[in-house]
Amino acid sequence: MSRLSTFVFTLLFVLTACGGETAVPPTLTPLPLTPTATAVPPTPTPVPPLEFDGDNAFAYLEAQMDFGPRWPGSPGHVEVGDYIAATLTDLGWQVEQQRFDYQGFEARNLIGRANVGGGPIIILGAHYDARRLADQTPGAAEAELPVPGAVDGASGVAVLLELAHTLDLDEIDREIWLAFSMWKTTAPALFPVGIGSSVPPTWRKIWPSSRKRWCWWT
Repeated sequence: MSRLSTFVFTLLFVLTACGGETAVPPTLTPLPLTPTATAVPPTPTPVPPLEFDGDNAFAYLEAQMDFGPRWPGSPGHVEVGDYIAATLTDLGWQVEQQRFDYQGFEARNLIGRANVGGGPIIILGAHYDARRLADQTPGAAEAELPVPGAVDGASGVAVLLELAHTLDLDEIDREIWLAFSMWKTTAPALFPVGIGSSVPPTWRKIWPSSRKRWCWWT
């Protein structure tokens, strides 16, 4: 038998042997289905409402005192007005600056508003200026020393700013105005305390123009 015949015979034998077997695919065992876990959102921690803090209010007072004397027209008075407006804006209040001229300098009232359109208006006010002369302190008037204005001016502003920080406006069904006025604008050092019939007619003529403006405006 030739070599070619032997090769063909061998190839036919191999093909015949292989063709007799059928390939069986392996059996796949299905994996058990794991139930998908449902994400549960975390329970939010309730945020307690802010409470009026006397220390914070005192810090607002000290910040005003750092501007120095604050009689109308002085650099300190301009700076403290800017400070009030910036603080209200940072706390989310709408700020209006009501400007008017008086005796050669620009005066202004500041109004912070919240819950605009939320109901009847509640107005809380304080003055942010101080008197030019500390006439009640012996020797201060002669030395032309100004009133520091910690109690008569800065304290009321500090209370209003802390209210702006802590009022829970969602619980108030009123529109709130915080008004910062210039009640000392035309007042001399000995301007009387009180309004109405207790003030002599000659003194009423020099009643601060800022108060008059508030009357006209409101």
